[in-house]
Amino acid sequence: MKLRSQWFHFVKLDNKLTSISTVKTCCKNACINSNVTYGSCIFNKGFVRIVDYLKVEYHSVEGGKENNKKIIVLAQRPFNKPTNNYDQHLFYFEIKIIEKSENQNCYVGIGLEYKRNYTRECDSNVGDVYGCAVVFPPMNEKKKLPFYFCTKNGNRVDGNTYVLNEEGDSFRPFVKLRSCSVEINFGNDLENKPFCYDITKNI
Repeated sequence: MKLRSQWFHFVKLDNKLTSISTVKTCCKNACINSNVTYGSCIFNKGFVRIVDYLKVEYHSVEGGKENNKKIIVLAQRPFNKPTNNYDQHLFYFEIKIIEKSENQNCYVGIGLEYKRNYTRECDSNVGDVYGCAVVFPPMNEKKKLPFYFCTKNGNRVDGNTYVLNEEGDSFRPFVKLRSCSVEINFGNDLENKPFCYDITKNI
């Protein structure tokens, strides 16, 4: 499905959360990576669980940042550059902060993975909604690189357009958490669960 605006096509991609980074996980043993739904850390470190493929619950432990690491949870499907287009194409997803642990150094980041991670930190206030979009340039504009931007509570944050400094063609969305829980909206059911940000706005 593509939603046409004056400047871009929005590409609807059904998606879900399915895996945890092998680098940014509970501990060096990566205890939770083999069971993302019911796993826990055998070394008593903070850990996450994926609930119904669209929610991440962070289970904090005592000990602050030393025992509660930033953990990256990845989507199943990357945002792939269209191979036969002469328009800009936009992919987008949002997260909503639903819970944060008390007396902990909470952290929420949203971003894209290619050869490296492109992450933007979000304020960890319960109820806030953050979004991340990646835009692929038209095929006939060979010198233009893809770029991404972020939103907060339905508004595009001023001055936060970031060029992806590589000719990537596949960026995998992720959320990065410490002591916070979030819900993800990939736009799987926009009729009943629309984005907070109006994706029809010109970029």
